[in-house]
Amino acid sequence: MAEKRRGLVGSSCGLTVILGGFQSARIDCWLALPSDTRRFRDVHKRCESFVYGKVRDEVLKIYKRNEEIKGSLSAVALYNADLKKENNNGEEAEAR
Repeated sequence: MAEKRRGLVGSSCGLTVILGGFQSARIDCWLALPSDTRRFRDVHKRCESFVYGKVRDEVLKIYKRNEEIKGSLSAVALYNADLKKENNNGEEAEAR
């Protein structure tokens, strides 16, 4: 019988937002969860979904506070589109 190996599975995401006036904000998020080898892909998807969501939420907070900035929301839109494709199988990945 194969032995179950346990380890950590993680994901990270970072984005620099240009605020204008020679200012910028850097948002980074990292998450690691324990997993055995059979559940590696599922746990990784949960980590990735959680991390991208947190970065997206923080970027949107910055943009709401700085309405004069019209720039790179396209990066957030790309993250959302990618996550929608991956989670389109009926159940949304959430970190527990």
